[in-house]
Amino acid sequence: MIGQYMTRRFTQAAALVAAACAISGPLVAQPAPEPAPLGVEQIVALEALRNITDVPLIPGRGSEPFWNALRATRSLPSVRNGRETFGGLGTGKIVGGIPAQAGADPWQVALLVASQSTNVQFCGGSLIAPEWVVTAAHCVDRGTAAVDVDVLAGTHDLRSGGQRLRVQRIVRHESYVSPELGNDIALLRLGTAAPGMAIQRLRREEEGAALREAADPNNSTQVRTTGWGAVAEGGGGVSLLRTVEIPFVSREPTCNDPRSYRGRIREDMICAGRQGGGSDSCQGDSGGPATVAVGNERRLAGIVSWGEGCARALKYGVYTRVTTFEDWIVANTR
Repeated sequence: MIGQYMTRRFTQAAALVAAACAISGPLVAQPAPEPAPLGVEQIVALEALRNITDVPLIPGRGSEPFWNALRATRSLPSVRNGRETFGGLGTGKIVGGIPAQAGADPWQVALLVASQSTNVQFCGGSLIAPEWVVTAAHCVDRGTAAVDVDVLAGTHDLRSGGQRLRVQRIVRHESYVSPELGNDIALLRLGTAAPGMAIQRLRREEEGAALREAADPNNSTQVRTTGWGAVAEGGGGVSLLRTVEIPFVSREPTCNDPRSYRGRIREDMICAGRQGGGSDSCQGDSGGPATVAVGNERRLAGIVSWGEGCARALKYGVYTRVTTFEDWIVANTR
């Protein structure tokens, strides 16, 4: 695929090389402590160059979901780095779900590209306090700066309503490397209290009973995940929030079965989905909530993290297990 694109776009590549050199001089892979600020058009030109000539991503300038959302506004192809993960593309929607009822998930927020005046969404998140959002670390990795991200809260429609808020600080888990290696969690400190209702996190003592309930495909208490992400693998974005309910799946033996994830699911992850596929979270849903029922309330049990494709048979959705990081969340939101 990359080779074909290089052949078709050779003339444009030459022009972008000249533009990139004029902008920034030689490209180097070593990260700078404080990346020099670049204009949006300059960054997009450099990113387009990367997709053609395999130049490394600009150090410290945003995650793949962030870049692919921005690239989509310029009709540029997505960067995937050869990985079939939820975070591999910047936009999309829930697979096999339905439109969410307005106000049913008031903790859901959208992460937006701050430099765009329109709402360009690249990941989701959950409001856990008036000024704190929890999301996936892969949504804000590669040194994404707080100034690059806005949060839209208080609406299920990206086209209208809600409040767009500045991010004051990003706290990524210090041990995060990639979604597949775990610790895929980050916190966003907002500059202003957000509208909407914060969701309570699932407590450790509640987890066993809640997940057992959620494992029954006939129950109405399954894992609920919401987002503005893809209805099909590689699909485009939607404006109205969507939701899907899928059963919890045990780590052992089901999710780590050789036909599924072959032992890659760690203790800080949970899985949900159907054996035959068909319903799942997908690209663009990354960072969003996976909730379970405790009594008459929903609790945050997981964060959309990764998976092989979307809604494939035996390839369940993988979520960051929130109870594992309760102490980390408390310590970093004081």
